[in-house]
Amino acid sequence: MTKRLEEYYDIIKNYINKHGYSPTIREIGELAGTTSSATPMVMVRRLKSLGYIEYEKGKSRTIRCLKW
Repeated sequence: MTKRLEEYYDIIKNYINKHGYSPTIREIGELAGTTSSATPMVMVRRLKSLGYIEYEKGKSRTIRCLKW
């Protein structure tokens, strides 16, 4: 996993640990310091394809971390 992907994974994991539910794509972007929602969506899709997370497409707050 690249350092950037690891950063996004940590953002998601830490958010879930703190709040008890997953962040939205927009919240992930804000925490990563980007105003675009495209970059966080690409990173989330990459994390899913690598088996680090899973989520239900079209629904918010369904991201689950599979590798702690």
